[in-house]
Parts: sequence; C-alpha cells; structure tokens
Amino acid sequence: MKRDKLKLLIKSLKSGKYIQATKRLRRGDAFCCLGVICDLHRKITKKKGNKWIASPLPMEPECYKYKDTSCRLPEKVKEWCGIDESIEDHLVQINDIQDSPDGKYQHVLKYLKTLKGKK
Repeated sequence: MKRDKLKLLIKSLKSGKYIQATKRLRRGDAFCCLGVICDLHRKITKKKGNKWIASPLPMEPECYKYKDTSCRLPEKVKEWCGIDESIEDHLVQINDIQDSPDGKYQHVLKYLKTLKGKK
C-alpha cells in the first residue's frame, strides 16, 4: 500500500469521522475500512462518476456501491492506493470477523500499523 495513502487511512480511521460497518463498503453512514478508502478516493480525486450509489435491492437497505462494487475495492481504487489482493483480503477478514464492538476500527488499525514498518 502506498505510504501516503496508508497514513491518510490511519488518520481517517482514528479521526472519529467514520463509524465501522461490516460486510459492505457502506451501510448508511457507516463504512467498512475498504469503504473508507473508497470515500477518501472520492473526496480526493473529485472525478465525475466517483460517487456512492444506493443499492436497489430491498434486502440491502441503506447499502451503497462505489463504482461497480459493494463489497470489495474497485480496480481504480486499488491502483490509486497501491493495495494488493492479499492486503485487501486481510483487511476484509479483520474488519468483518474481528470488528470492534465500539465501531472504532481497533483491529484494523492494529494491522495497518504493522504495514507502516514494511517497505
């Protein structure tokens, strides 16, 4: 993962501006850690078409898609932040299986800090 995007993600998760969600990039006002990456991409790139789209499925109320997906990072976002498949998979597992009961990404932050030391 690109060092500047990693630092930005850690800062954003610690800020308290995001509430942790699971199983989807975004549910209402809550975001999984990958959803936070998508939201940062949206805010920073400001490209037309980079927006959250509400799911039309009645079984997914308040779920949103970013670009073409609701569960994983779109390819353009992966390229932007320099995240590879293994890191993405690990983030999904940590976020969804070991989610923080207080909604503050504790387990995700712990893992991301280990990435800071890697080059």
